[in-house]
Amino acid sequence: MNYQVKILNALIILLLSSSCNIDESTQPQETKQSEEKELLNLILDYNQTEYLTNISNTSITNSKKLPFLSEQVTIKSFKVSQNSTINLTIGQVFDIRNGPFNIIVIAENGSSKNYSLNLTVPNCLNNWTGFVA
Repeated sequence: MNYQVKILNALIILLLSSSCNIDESTQPQETKQSEEKELLNLILDYNQTEYLTNISNTSITNSKKLPFLSEQVTIKSFKVSQNSTINLTIGQVFDIRNGPFNIIVIAENGSSKNYSLNLTVPNCLNNWTGFVA
């Protein structure tokens, strides 16, 4: 009787596995983590005015100069590649006098890309035209 139970169990397992079409293609596949680590957009705020940035390779600059004597800007928004992270937060303040700033985007697979944010403010000597007599 014990032998008959073993044969019956083996037949049941065989029937179930063939009726479920179990093969390698139905097994869970390992997903590849993304290597994307791009900073796609960065918008700064100064005195409630948005300042767009230009991103070229790993260099970031403000698209228009900040007002004369500007000292700080705030991160208003940013966009990075899907599933990547960045070392910035919305509302983070940068003291312009301490630049350039290192921004790091980290891909899902752990690889990273460093960007350099260099902000420009008009120099008072460039705007000086001399004394009026």
